[in-house]
Amino acid sequence: MPPNQSNLFEEAMRKLLPELFQASPDLLLKLVTQANPQDLRARGVEVHRVVHTPGSFIVTMPNVYHSGLNTGFNVAESCNFGALPWLRFSKDVLKWY
Repeated sequence: MPPNQSNLFEEAMRKLLPELFQASPDLLLKLVTQANPQDLRARGVEVHRVVHTPGSFIVTMPNVYHSGLNTGFNVAESCNFGALPWLRFSKDVLKWY
């Protein structure tokens, strides 16, 4: 989903899973919960699908939620990094955390 959808996404997740958020208010930080994209779209969240092909890279921009699903044999690596222009987002992230 695009960065401008993060607040709408968070609101939709809280409405979809109120009992989980009540038990764990920081649920979205734990990387353990997914929602059906159709349920998110029904709540106005813009959702996109990306197919990761061999030899390609996917960069997750600041303020973006993402999830993944493997449908077969998988060998994967990930690397967290931040480009210098992204530093301006760091204050907001610290407040959010």
